Amino acid sequence: MTIARLGSFRRASELLHIAQPALTRQMKRLERQLGVDLFRRQGRNIVVTDAGQLLLQRGQGLLDEFARTEADVAARANVPSGIVSLGAAPSIAHILFAPVAARYRVLHPQVEVRLYESVGHLWDWLSEGKLDIAILPNCEPSTNLPFKVRQVVKEQIYVVGRRDDVRMPRTPCSPADVLKLPLVISSHPNTARKWLDNYGTKVGAKPMVAVEADSLLLQHDLVAGGIGFALLPHCALEAFFGDTAIEAVPVRDLMLSRTVAWRTDRPLTPAAKGMLDVIYEEVEKAEAAGKFGKPCR
Repeated sequence: MTIARLGSFRRASELLHIAQPALTRQMKRLERQLGVDLFRRQGRNIVVTDAGQLLLQRGQGLLDEFARTEADVAARANVPSGIVSLGAAPSIAHILFAPVAARYRVLHPQVEVRLYESVGHLWDWLSEGKLDIAILPNCEPSTNLPFKVRQVVKEQIYVVGRRDDVRMPRTPCSPADVLKLPLVISSHPNTARKWLDNYGTKVGAKPMVAVEADSLLLQHDLVAGGIGFALLPHCALEAFFGDTAIEAVPVRDLMLSRTVAWRTDRPLTPAAKGMLDVIYEEVEKAEAAGKFGKPCR
C-alpha cells in the first residue's frame, strides 16, 4: 500500500525503514505467491496493475480489521481503546459530528475517532467492517442481515429555493408540487429522491433533476444561483441559515426517519459502546434545541 501510494520503491523503502533490495524481494515473493503482477514500470514511475488495485482496496480493510482485532482483544480489560468509526449522511453529519467528536474525546481520549460522510455507501461500509456504527435514513431492520437498528429521530423534509423565484411554494406544499420544480438533489440512493421517484411512478410523472450534487455547500450555491430547488431534511437547513435570499417550505407527508445501526455478529467494543451513548446523548440535545424541527401538520 505504501509503494502504491508513493509510486516509488525508493521512497517507500525510506518511509518504511526497509532497505530497497529487501522491499523489492518481498514484493516479488508476494507476486509469485499470488501469481500476478502487482506493479508495472511506466518510464521512471511504477503503476499499480488491476490486480494490484484490487489488493490495494482489500488491503485497507485488512489493516482496519487487524486494528479492530487488537482493540477487541484489549477490550477484555473493559477500557475503551483502539479505533471507533462512525458514518452518516452529510445532512446530519453537518450538525452532529462535531459535538459527538468533542464529547467523545473528553470521555475517551485514548480512542481514535474516524468519521465518514456518505450518501449511498453506509450499508456497504457497515457490512465490510469499515464502520462500527452508522446513522442511516429510513432504515428498516432485516432478519437476513446481522444488524441492530434503533430509531433516534424523525425529520420533516423541505423544498428549498430562492425567495424571489415565482415557482417557489409559499405555504406547505405536496409532493406533486415538488415534481414540477427543477431539482438540485443528491445522487441515488438518496432517501428523499427515492421517495420522490416512487411517488412520481404512482402518479405518472418524473422528477425534473437539474443537477445532482451530494455536497450541502454545493447545493446551497446552486440553489442560491437559481439553478434549481433542493429537497432536504430540517437538520440540513442549517447550511442555508443566514441567507435571506433562500426560503424553505415543508413538504406534507414527507418525513425522514434517522436510525442508528451496528453489526451484531460480533460484540461491540467498549469504544463502540461509548460512541453509541454519546450519539444518543447528542441527538437528544440537538432535538431539544430544535435542530430536527417539527412535523408539518
